[in-house]
Amino acid sequence: MEVQPPIVQYPSTGKHINQLAGEVENYARHLQQDWPDIVTPTSFPFIGTVKLRGTHADILQDEHGRIHCQSRDRLITPNNDHCGFAQFVAQNVDTITELFNRVSCRFVEMRLRERFPATTKMVMLSGEWLDQITQEGVASSQLQPAFVIFGIKFFHDRWESIQHYANIECRETRIYNVCRAGIWHARLSVEDNGAEFEADAMRYTGHVVDDCPLETIFGVSGQGEGLVWTPSVTSAMPNQEKFWVVTENANARSGNETEGDVEVEGAGMDVANPQ
Repeated sequence: MEVQPPIVQYPSTGKHINQLAGEVENYARHLQQDWPDIVTPTSFPFIGTVKLRGTHADILQDEHGRIHCQSRDRLITPNNDHCGFAQFVAQNVDTITELFNRVSCRFVEMRLRERFPATTKMVMLSGEWLDQITQEGVASSQLQPAFVIFGIKFFHDRWESIQHYANIECRETRIYNVCRAGIWHARLSVEDNGAEFEADAMRYTGHVVDDCPLETIFGVSGQGEGLVWTPSVTSAMPNQEKFWVVTENANARSGNETEGDVEVEGAGMDVANPQ
């Protein structure tokens, strides 16, 4: 049987914070060149969401309303599955179709408010499929199978900020939104090459590693994996993959370096009614 490649490849987030700082500096420089009469910010807000340890999976709705699903490497079906994800999608196709309708309505509403043309010909929900085939000791290894959405993309357009879609989930069918586990905040300054951002991000990551906030969603405890950082909706910066970075378990520090106040919002919130 011929293996069909994925419709779109989810981008890598494997860059170092120094690389991210370089991208932000270039962005600030271009802003100043393009808009010389406007004061260019020297720091930009980012948000962190929980990095999950499962298997990457995407659900797509094409321009005809048909639902497709894929692993990181290929299109999958219930007869040519990967970790049972396609079977899960097939069993919940009506719920998933309704989630796509909600996403599309939200997108069109925001684009019209911004006075930009809106197209929803194809939409992708990216997330992590937690199917208990995970590494021992991590909180997600204790879960019943669930899909956690962490990214949304409209084709021929940008990746959306997950903050705008924090209530897109259906807990009854074990489809969750990553924002339910909380949102961390840190600013990256071009004046210190991201040094303060790195310190804050690693401190927050240490807290997540020591006590995974998935407990607020699923009622399990254990180590966390890390945080994924993307531009905040309050930033002028577009949500492009070159501005994404991960701070992970292997790099996290414990002990005194994780002490102090953690700026986090929304952990355990009722995202069906976000504030």
